[in-house]
Amino acid sequence: MSPINRWHGHRNRREVARFPGRGQSTSMPMTDVERNAVRLVAVPLSGVRLTLSTSPRGFVPTLSALRRRVAALGAQCSPPPLAAALPDGDASAGREAIHACLADASGARVDVSLRGWPAADAPVSDALLQAATGITGWHSRAANVWRPLGVDYVSTLGASLASASALAALAAQRRCDGAPPVALSLCLADAALFAMGQYLAMDHAGQPAHPPHGASDRSPPFESGDGVRFELEALDPDAWGRFWQRAAAGADDIAAGWRPFMLRYTQARAPLPDGLFRAAAGLDYASLRAIAHDTGAYVSAVRDAAALRDDSRDMRWRASGPWQFDPAAEPAGARAFARDDAPALRCRPLAGVTVLESCRLIQGPLAGHVLRLLGARVIKIEPPGGDPMRGMPPLADGVSAHFDAINRGKECIELDLRTCAGRDRVLDLARDADVFLHNWAPGRAARLELTAADFARVAPALVYASASGAGREPTSDDPVGTDFMVQAHSGLASLIGGPDGRGGALLTLVDVLGGVAAAEGVAAALYARAVDGRARGFDSAMTGAAALLVAHAHEAAAAAPRAEAGQLAAALGLPGAYATRDGRLMIDVPPGARGAARIATLCGAMHGAVSDDAAGRLASALKLHDTAHWLRDFAAHDVPSVAIAPDAAGVATHPLLAGSVRYEADRLSVACPWTFTHTEMLR
Repeated sequence: MSPINRWHGHRNRREVARFPGRGQSTSMPMTDVERNAVRLVAVPLSGVRLTLSTSPRGFVPTLSALRRRVAALGAQCSPPPLAAALPDGDASAGREAIHACLADASGARVDVSLRGWPAADAPVSDALLQAATGITGWHSRAANVWRPLGVDYVSTLGASLASASALAALAAQRRCDGAPPVALSLCLADAALFAMGQYLAMDHAGQPAHPPHGASDRSPPFESGDGVRFELEALDPDAWGRFWQRAAAGADDIAAGWRPFMLRYTQARAPLPDGLFRAAAGLDYASLRAIAHDTGAYVSAVRDAAALRDDSRDMRWRASGPWQFDPAAEPAGARAFARDDAPALRCRPLAGVTVLESCRLIQGPLAGHVLRLLGARVIKIEPPGGDPMRGMPPLADGVSAHFDAINRGKECIELDLRTCAGRDRVLDLARDADVFLHNWAPGRAARLELTAADFARVAPALVYASASGAGREPTSDDPVGTDFMVQAHSGLASLIGGPDGRGGALLTLVDVLGGVAAAEGVAAALYARAVDGRARGFDSAMTGAAALLVAHAHEAAAAAPRAEAGQLAAALGLPGAYATRDGRLMIDVPPGARGAARIATLCGAMHGAVSDDAAGRLASALKLHDTAHWLRDFAAHDVPSVAIAPDAAGVATHPLLAGSVRYEADRLSVACPWTFTHTEMLR
């Protein structure tokens, strides 16, 4: 069996969670129903307070998302952040400053500062960050259309990373008696690179492109005969074949489609034969759902995010976000740390914490990766023969570049947890561990006799964490818990519509958000345990992580300020990508009159009159000069813009990302998004 087939052969349908699509969280005032839901949920951050300061507009989405997240975990929060009024030409949107403080009554405190770029003082927006770090480049591969995602993905991910690292630092202060407060600095560009690390590593290792077989080939989603756009999931070739045979697709198209469909998680594209789309269009959605049910495949309609805002079934996601915490256990104590440990905890706040990780694919391993970067010792439990993902091409130093990107630095052991010996061994390891993390399908923990209760008998202070698609008890109506199905069901795909309105991204956006959210939950649970000695188990669901991003999109749309270039920006599709003589630029909405006037001049929109061909005129003008020329021109006129990096080489050499992409032998890695500093060193 080839490495690719070996990898996919282990991804059987019994091991994938099913989940519901919940709605969205929001930092707007909650309803009484939502408040009651919060009261009924065990939360770990009781007694913690988040204070936010006025910030440059480019950082407000991150701070709003941070507020929503820690509130869902039980913290008290100051009012939503306000954008500072900046004079025309002020580049401070990219400048670092203290924007938030997370503290409790004991004196433990983390000051959180944000910066946009690692070594530059340039304007910041989600679209610009996406363009420089490869997100736009990879997103373009599915449809060959260059555009931003259309949602504040980097800001939301940055907020989750800031929350996880700040909570880890807060926990370290409570664990280590007398440890001083900490300053945390988070770089949003490095947060974006963190999301792209797997793709960049694979591209650097020589991942081959799989071009379309025919000119009409295209990527999902599909559309039924009655106009329902939908995503399809098939976890093995047999289910794929049965589904399309029942849908009356041609045998050649079925055979040609499986490989690109299987590789879409790593390729960010899936050029499928047009015959499959025609077959889907020949049946209504109800018939396609019935076929999927009968054949072992799964379908999920691309739900409209706007229609989900008032869906009562989604209320619990608004209240709790991704996390469902169990009631706190009886006090069991946890290892305390002496003041002498403070230097180690200063930069690696989870130093001394041991995590047992039994996870595969992306969401769970990435959570373990975050915890390792925060200083934890992570012991990865793999099945006999090793994790099948190790052999997934391309390889770097004999190991899958994808696997290495999210598992580097972990200690790996092989155990068969289905055997008594394997079970006993993991329970024995748990006696000296702080966290057990798994991403098993619902019901598997009980079958293995490795539930939270089983671990509590031998390790009562252990934090038992699960990373799921939609919680521990999904319903039969929930779609399968994989990234693109979550995008569709949560409404996220409808927000990533683009000019053709098809929706969705073939980047594993939700897997990454879900993985960081799980690490965030672990850090919150460790903080709570350090405060009262009680272990708190929890589940972190990918659907809830997606719901918070959808909620943020609703709030951002409602609060969007009117820009000087408002009508013109809409006509030009800003933020948007435009070709130059030698590359592409991402241009964002000019914040002031000077930038608006420059754009108006280039597209002939003088005296406020916007012509129907304004976008075409701008496109023609930009092709007259190279990218470097326009970057200088736009910087001089306060038009926010960056060069779009199409691949790993372009990201590594991007002038705004100096030092953030690194090489070791044949492997590419990205910088850690955060740094910690002892606050006494700042005085």
